[in-house]
Amino acid sequence: MTPHPLATYNEPLPEDTAASAALPRLYIRCTEGPIAHLFQPVEDMVRDWGWPVETLASGHDAMLTAPAELTGMLIEHANAVRA
Repeated sequence: MTPHPLATYNEPLPEDTAASAALPRLYIRCTEGPIAHLFQPVEDMVRDWGWPVETLASGHDAMLTAPAELTGMLIEHANAVRA
């Protein structure tokens, strides 16, 4: 476990291309922990972009604290995209 790289908040996303626009997207917002409130603007932004949003009652390290729930969300989204 290491601190999250700060540059990921400062670097702009790459330009959309036809190939990247075709990729399925999902934003999972973890709602617990001392920094959870900082991600509300990100959730609002991706909703404006039309991304589906799921919330998970976990801290930022959901892959460690809620692996089954996170995996279930990812599998459900992947199955929905394929349908």
